[in-house]
Amino acid sequence: MRKKLLMLDIDDTICNATQAYEKALEECYEFFRKMHLDVSKKDFVENYMEARKEIHLELSGTASMHDRFLYFQRMSERMKLPFEPGTLSDITEVYWKSTYSNLSLFPGVMEAMKKIKKSGILIGLATNLVADVQIKKLERLGVEDYIDFVVTSQEAGKEKPHPAVFLLALKKAGCLPEEAVMLGDSLEQDVEGAKHLGMTAVHLSDKSSKGKADFTIKKFDEILGVLEKAG
Repeated sequence: MRKKLLMLDIDDTICNATQAYEKALEECYEFFRKMHLDVSKKDFVENYMEARKEIHLELSGTASMHDRFLYFQRMSERMKLPFEPGTLSDITEVYWKSTYSNLSLFPGVMEAMKKIKKSGILIGLATNLVADVQIKKLERLGVEDYIDFVVTSQEAGKEKPHPAVFLLALKKAGCLPEEAVMLGDSLEQDVEGAKHLGMTAVHLSDKSSKGKADFTIKKFDEILGVLEKAG
């Protein structure tokens, strides 16, 4: 059956999100230390990561679990700092501005998207985060013209690998699971979630995922060959 839809994850699938997040946290520390000279980078990072872990546990399965404002608020509480909403808003803004400025597409993404669009296959995004952040990433990366629609966990009300995210994407595309291919870097969220519904699941990874994904590719543009083989 000819494939009608390529569904993509965003972070670490089409761009260097993790790297950009790490750089953003470094810039947040530089901002933070201007007001709190006695806090070391080690303490800042450790408290941020612990705050992030707590928020993930408490808000698991919701888009709010990715809210950086909540991370910084909890970090501040863990460090017994006074409640300063303006500072929390400012440091959150520093985080996202840095993230966007340090994002870059992986090699071959733009060229592959152009070929996929030319072939008539829809390109949709299925991602675990809030809509405005992910849309800004696409604009920063310059690929918004090649995307037909976006589904976020904020819109779906559930996080991948919950079927709600994939089903909403399929609904927007007007196609059946067997007519769709899902490409992502996470075996649990992207591959297993897609395969559960009968979609062709492709894992972007340097490591073998034999027995879990239908295909494993090391570079994004290898998806062109997969689309030819899969239908």
